[in-house]
Amino acid sequence: MANEESITATILDRRYQFVCPKDEHEMLHACIALVDSRMKTVKKTGQVQTTEKIAIMASLTLARDFLNSGKMYDESNESKLEHLEVLVDEALTPQKKLFE
Repeated sequence: MANEESITATILDRRYQFVCPKDEHEMLHACIALVDSRMKTVKKTGQVQTTEKIAIMASLTLARDFLNSGKMYDESNESKLEHLEVLVDEALTPQKKLFE
């Protein structure tokens, strides 16, 4: 695959090889940095010792953060929509009299 390149990255002091399309290198590096940071945070707690368990806990916390960010976004949009609905109702109230 001519469009793909190999990238060497270090996550939790271990080197890994990844292959991805050239146009996704920046995103892959950002993902690697996030995973590495989260795994180091989990390791610092001292409650989890093996790399496998650290990776699982980091994955779970990242998944929780992702799912929570979606909830906040939805709630924010819902309140904005409710506000817009009130504004539209107020704007249309005088028009209702025209059609009675």
